[in-house]
Amino acid sequence: MLSLKGTIRLDVEIDYATMLDQANQGALYLFTGITSVDEMIKLHMDDLSAKLVEVLKGKPLIGYKLDGKLIREVVEDPNVIDAEATEVIEAPAEEVQEFVDTTLEMVNALNTDIDTISVDSGIPQSIKVNEKMLVAIKKVSGIETDTNVDSYRGFPLVLEGMDTPYIIVYKAYSGSEIKLFEATV
Repeated sequence: MLSLKGTIRLDVEIDYATMLDQANQGALYLFTGITSVDEMIKLHMDDLSAKLVEVLKGKPLIGYKLDGKLIREVVEDPNVIDAEATEVIEAPAEEVQEFVDTTLEMVNALNTDIDTISVDSGIPQSIKVNEKMLVAIKKVSGIETDTNVDSYRGFPLVLEGMDTPYIIVYKAYSGSEIKLFEATV
C-alpha cells in the first residue's frame, strides 16, 4: 500500500520587541486593557493562532499541529560604544544612586498616573514635560540624551519650561471636555 502525505510548514516570526516598545504600550493598553507585556503577547499569539486554525477548520482529511513559543534573546546593540574606549567620570555612589532613584520615581509616577487617568478619567491626548522629566524618560527608556523623543507610551510629548515634571492632557470620558492632570511628584 502506498502512503501519500503532504506537509506544509509555516514559521511565523513576530517582532514583539518593536510591537510592544515602551512608546506603543499606552495605546495597546487602551485597545486591549492589558498592562502586562507577557499578557499582551499571549493575547496576540492566541488571536493569531485562532486565525491560522480557522483556515483549516472543517477541511476533511487534514490534521495539523500548531505550536507557539516566545523566544527571549539578548541582542547586542551595534550602536553601543566599547566601554574601554569611553572616558569614565567618577561620581560619589550616593549621588549616582540618588539620581537613579529620582529618575525611576518620576517615570513610575508618570506611568501610574497615565494608567489611572486611562482607567478612571479619560483618554490621554498628550503629556507636557519639563526638561528634567524628558531626561528621566530617556534614561529609563535607554534612549541617548541627545536623541529627540516625541512620544511616550503612544502619547505625544510636549516639552515645556515649567516647574512641574509633567502634566497629562486628557479628554474626559464624560463629555468632550479637555482636562489637565498635574504631577504631584
